[in-house]
Amino acid sequence: MSHSFLPAAEAEYLEAVRFFEEQRTGLGGIRRIGLRQFPYAVFYRVLPGGQPQVTAFAHHRRRPGYWLSRIGV
Repeated sequence: MSHSFLPAAEAEYLEAVRFFEEQRTGLGGIRRIGLRQFPYAVFYRVLPGGQPQVTAFAHHRRRPGYWLSRIGV
């Protein structure tokens, strides 16, 4: 999993992380990928060293936010 940012995009990303961390501790590091043909989303965070860790495989309408306890919220 390799990625790079333009400087302006990286600044925007870091500001978004700061904003969400202020809302709920740990939330700024969580990312979401939606599945196109199924009503699920994969929530994950990137660990030090760049390895992704899946925190939830969540249905779009069933038990919203149940996975938040997995990140200490």
